[in-house]
Formats: sequence, structure tokens, C-alpha cells
Amino acid sequence: MTVFLAAFTAFNFFLAYAAVRRAGKLMTADGRAWWQSKRLYAIAVFAAWTLPVACIAATAYAWALHRQGVEHWAGPAILAPLGWLLVMGIFFAIVDVSEDGVMDFGRGPKKG
Repeated sequence: MTVFLAAFTAFNFFLAYAAVRRAGKLMTADGRAWWQSKRLYAIAVFAAWTLPVACIAATAYAWALHRQGVEHWAGPAILAPLGWLLVMGIFFAIVDVSEDGVMDFGRGPKKG
């Protein structure tokens, strides 16, 4: 279990790093201009800023469970950021399709 937790600790670290970099790019003028849908842009920014928090919290919680000897809960706890990413992706897809009926990730042709 220690090897599993160590591997996913590294994975969560790199996932958090990538999310922070993406959030930084989304906050620039070029990042905002790239999106046609303001709702999808807001969801992407929210996901990019909350994913690092989820990674850090889940990793710390999983290691605390491991130290307490409750390994059977440490595994699912360290995988929680992947679940958060999946939930946000599904929510993003639902909003995207509901806006214009096409899955174009909010970057479709300019309207108007």
C-alpha cells in the first residue's frame, strides 16, 4: 500500500501542477478570448483552481489514513481527485451540449 500511495502521491503532485499552470493560462487575456462561452470558461477556471486543492487534500488525507492503519480507505481517498476531474468533465459536457447542441468545448464558430 505504501508503494501505491507513493505512486499516486507523485501523480497527484503532477496533476495539481498541471492544473495550476492551466489556471494561470486561463486567467490571461488570450486564455479568456479563446472561449466563446462564458459559462464554460467559468467552469474550466473553477475546475482548474479546485483540482489542486482536491489533490493536496486527498493525498494528505490518504497518508493520514495509512498512518492510522486504515489502509482500505487510503486507496479510494488518494484516487478522489480523479473522481473530481470526472465529475467536472461530465458537468462541463452537459453544459456544453445544452448551450448549442454540439460538443465543441465552448470554442465553436463565433456567433453573430
